[in-house]
Amino acid sequence: MTINHFEEVFIDKFVVKQIKDRLLYELSSVKYREKAIWRFSHGAENILKSSKIVFKGTSNNIPELILKYITPEEGYFMSLGEEDGKIYDFDKAIQIIISANMPIIYIMNEVVFIKEEQEKGSPICYLLKT
Repeated sequence: MTINHFEEVFIDKFVVKQIKDRLLYELSSVKYREKAIWRFSHGAENILKSSKIVFKGTSNNIPELILKYITPEEGYFMSLGEEDGKIYDFDKAIQIIISANMPIIYIMNEVVFIKEEQEKGSPICYLLKT
């Protein structure tokens, strides 16, 4: 499995230097891809560049949160589900994000939305901007 352009740009722009190479390796491996995505499920702030985080917390209105920073656009998904590696328009992406209980990373041009695993209550969400 090869890592694609969306994933490379995401890792380069938003992930701390200490773990970049490891994440690139894991994402490119069929055996370790799931582990790489799980890293964003709990404690994502430990691997994200803090200077890029514009929101961290829970949100009852995910579309409104994202639309504060961009106009609706399609984006690339990284997840443990069938949407992994696919591109979806904004409306479909929001449906997937809201219904997912597993970690989701939604990569748009200048903005990335991360939703951690939902164990109980509202999951922690991150909005990253270049």
